[in-house]
Amino acid sequence: MKPSLRNTLSYCIAFIYIQLGVIKRRQRKLMNEKIIISIYFHKPSKSMFESCLFWLKKHGYTFISVNDIIDIFNGYKVFPKGAVLVTVDDGWYTNKENIISVANALNVPVTLFVTTNPMETGIGYWWSYVNQARKEGIYNKTTEFLKTIPNRERLVILNEIKSKIILERESLTVNEVIEISNLKNITIGSHTVTHPILKMCDNDESLYEISNSKKVLEGLIKKKIESFAYPNGNFSIREINYLKKLGYKIAFSTIPKYITEANILDIYALPRFEILGNCSLAENICRMTGVWYDVKLFKHNK
Repeated sequence: MKPSLRNTLSYCIAFIYIQLGVIKRRQRKLMNEKIIISIYFHKPSKSMFESCLFWLKKHGYTFISVNDIIDIFNGYKVFPKGAVLVTVDDGWYTNKENIISVANALNVPVTLFVTTNPMETGIGYWWSYVNQARKEGIYNKTTEFLKTIPNRERLVILNEIKSKIILERESLTVNEVIEISNLKNITIGSHTVTHPILKMCDNDESLYEISNSKKVLEGLIKKKIESFAYPNGNFSIREINYLKKLGYKIAFSTIPKYITEANILDIYALPRFEILGNCSLAENICRMTGVWYDVKLFKHNK
């Protein structure tokens, strides 16, 4: 489906949901039951991110942090009603202006999950190389295909592509991450070293991705890194065991569900709703409230 057609169709569905009062009814549920809305962004525009936060504030939601979730899990805080957790994956260079500055101005806690290799080296994210290679006719397989093969095979293909393509920096710099980490509303978390599909890694690769990203970030910001987001949402019990061993306290998947008193017990596999940067606010309202995932007409992958 072409993006323009997809966006038109999704906007119509979201508009109908709003007009029929589905969102209002869901909001009553969210405000009166012990439910946390867990949402994540990648690289939204400043206007889209602001619009989402303003909408949540206008409708009475309370913003909580990853540390609040840990405290709730440990019984130090009561489980809230009408609460929202905001997280951001990858560490795109646009996040500083489009997300961090807005969160800081609006006093909204945000956890930024950083992929360390692009930050340190200045290279692009691996899927950007694949997408550019496809545009130039150098490679004809999709990023989705590369997510399904063993990591060592994926790296061979990527190294070949990178020998032919040069991309500009896409991530925050080391100095920017250090600067951002000192803001009162921002928590830095780990998103691996190179953003592989962890389930497709062997044991050594998976452990390296989880441990070294923590080591690098802690060395930079001089703070404990206790939160983690699985690239593409993929993980196994192996990854959970590594996280526990390394001292992480919480981890997030991309399973589109609310955080509830029941599933908060799976603190190394907490769910999140994806909020898109290239769709209508109406659709993102449906996504933030969880209504969109009742429709199940569209599936989005990064």
